[in-house]
Amino acid sequence: MKKIALLFTVGLLIAFNGFSQTAPGSWSGTRPSNPSITNKLSRMYTSADGPILFTTCDAPSGALQTSNLDKIVFGKAKINKDGAATQLSTSFKGTDKIYAEVMMRTSLFNYKVYMTDVSNEGTKCMNGTYDVNYIIDGKNMGTLISQSPIGAQESKSTMSLIIVGGGDDADYNNEEFIKVLNGLSPGPHTIKMVVWAVQGDFISVDPVAMGEFTYTK
Repeated sequence: MKKIALLFTVGLLIAFNGFSQTAPGSWSGTRPSNPSITNKLSRMYTSADGPILFTTCDAPSGALQTSNLDKIVFGKAKINKDGAATQLSTSFKGTDKIYAEVMMRTSLFNYKVYMTDVSNEGTKCMNGTYDVNYIIDGKNMGTLISQSPIGAQESKSTMSLIIVGGGDDADYNNEEFIKVLNGLSPGPHTIKMVVWAVQGDFISVDPVAMGEFTYTK
């Protein structure tokens, strides 16, 4: 009985202190349809934190990346991060291929992750794991991509995504996402993409990057 009473008391304390796991910064909670990015240095580790916490990586460079930090940019072919802005597009139709480039401030491994949005201390995203959520016309539809970068990508401050690929890239398409696109009503729709850093039950307190485009069915 004492053990049951103790567990009940702990449960009450957790509930009353806000650890309901339903806040934007919570892994198992509902992520917001209109998240924001704080741009505070405290959301990531820097070289000042030392080699144990900081993963050495390429600094943001080039006009395309530095003018689009914290953003996901889109194009109808694979995007060259050092190329011109003319390769980007914000409008797509049903027959178009859709590629994306995530313009980060540092490596995914350097973004801090938290147990909940009320946690005071973040921890390292050890595996550099990320989720890409997609929101259509203001409705959060779920996860498009969930994976970890490997090899050289660990030290990069940009990341390439295949949203709707052609040829061999089609093997990476999310079939559920394709079904959702095919099921949309005729006309234009706003599709927003949001990248979160995740590590087990921990998630970044705000998104790593966000971007949106218009898709016309």
